[in-house]
Amino acid sequence: MGNMNDSMREGNEERREDRDGKFSVHTLSLLSIFYIYTGIVAILIAVAPCPAYAGYLHVSDACGYENTTVTVPVELVDVDASTNCSIVGIEFELVFDEGVINLTGVHSGALTPQPGWDSPKVRSICAGGKRRHVIGVVGAASSAITNVSRGSILRLNFRVTGSPGDKTWMNISSIKLVNSSSFQYNSGTAPISPWNGTFSVCAPDTGCISGTVTYACNGSGVEGATVTLTGGGGYNKSTTTGAGGVYHFAAVPCGNHTSAYGYTVSAIKEGFLANSTSFYLASPSPATTVEPIPLWLKGDLNNDGVSRGVGDFVKMGLAWMGLIKKDFRYDLNSDGTPASIGDIFAMFTSRAT
Repeated sequence: MGNMNDSMREGNEERREDRDGKFSVHTLSLLSIFYIYTGIVAILIAVAPCPAYAGYLHVSDACGYENTTVTVPVELVDVDASTNCSIVGIEFELVFDEGVINLTGVHSGALTPQPGWDSPKVRSICAGGKRRHVIGVVGAASSAITNVSRGSILRLNFRVTGSPGDKTWMNISSIKLVNSSSFQYNSGTAPISPWNGTFSVCAPDTGCISGTVTYACNGSGVEGATVTLTGGGGYNKSTTTGAGGVYHFAAVPCGNHTSAYGYTVSAIKEGFLANSTSFYLASPSPATTVEPIPLWLKGDLNNDGVSRGVGDFVKMGLAWMGLIKKDFRYDLNSDGTPASIGDIFAMFTSRAT
């Protein structure tokens, strides 16, 4: 009986060793597959193409007088590029009416200074009865462009050949970027969107006005704001900001060197407090850039981008008690009296108007 028990015990131990051995081999196989898999994933990640960049390539609206030379910037707007996919080159095509303007030169912009970047190159091709200007510039990895809210990559010189009142589009297409990880042009869908501009030929006594509307909390552009320009002896026109918060007015009457015209440009968007700025316009002044107009989010008194936060309630209470300075941002119910009981009520009920 004892021998039988010993034999059974030895058999169980042998089977246990077999199971342990099989488990060890199985575990080793799974680990090997896992390591191979993670290695392949790592390689794919390392060689994967850069993701699409957000933002725009923008040729600015512009104007000028007949038989003069005007410089028009080409800008990157709201571009977010990671370190591995930062921009070291860009190429695009530009088309415009050559009966209105002629391209006479291309120069480096603020984001592409020499010697970190090469001199821009231009070549012309004819297709579909239209001339296309292929413009490009490349730089070193040490001068790569990563994140930018707004900045010029090129400056285009145009000779104005049209007559007063003439206008032409300036259309960008076929955008290609060189990224710092592969130093090759991307293929497929354009990584950033084209944002086209227009050029207007001004009469001698008129000019054009441009500017941006920005978020007060971070300085980025506000798209979709209503901008109104008034002054100049009855001038009153409105427009809407595009991407990057940009607006443009053409054929704006000018004064002269002894009597400049005064103008006010105001901006408003739902959920924000209106704001404005004033300036004078005298001829000759074909293109005037107005200082940025910041918009404050209603109820965002500490300017952190969040409306009616705890800090905003504290500031409203302190202003109501006269312990801190109050301004138009505290007039949430638009009754002309900042930090009143009505404004405190508006903070609690979200009835700011």
